[in-house]
Amino acid sequence: MSKFFSKTNHKNHKGFTRTNFSSKNSRGFTLIELLVVIAIIGLLSSVVLASLNSARAKARDARRLSDAKEMAKAIVLAQDSVPVAFTGCTTAKLNVATCTLPDLATYKDPINSGATCNSSPTTPCRYSVSAQLGGDGPTTENYEICFYLETGTGGFTPGLYKVSSPSHSISSGCN
Repeated sequence: MSKFFSKTNHKNHKGFTRTNFSSKNSRGFTLIELLVVIAIIGLLSSVVLASLNSARAKARDARRLSDAKEMAKAIVLAQDSVPVAFTGCTTAKLNVATCTLPDLATYKDPINSGATCNSSPTTPCRYSVSAQLGGDGPTTENYEICFYLETGTGGFTPGLYKVSSPSHSISSGCN
């Protein structure tokens, strides 16, 4: 065996030896070290949760835009050659879930709480339907469905929007 790997040379070598790694003074982490690590983990988790809440609000807004487009398509499909009066939701600013013709009962705001959307909501509201300009008796050629975006998405800013006839497109504001 070479001189470098001999047992006697290893015992007398001053550097990293077994006694350095098994010192009686190093028994684990101190309380301060553990508290610092816990504080850092708590801080990071709060940052993640804050960004997650923002992502959830954007997802709800994307769902609202998708629902509005789908409701407009359902209304177009319900119309034959003449305007068809809505059934089940004949008064102004009524929840779209009450409409049976066209069938809009499956469309609910992702939060699904609070009042139906009126002309000036400041928080998310249930989808509402009425004739244009906020009147009674919506038809397939004279309707307005209102919804509220929390944070804005897809080029839309937060606020009240509508999908209405005759263009069946989304625009800001609601009557």
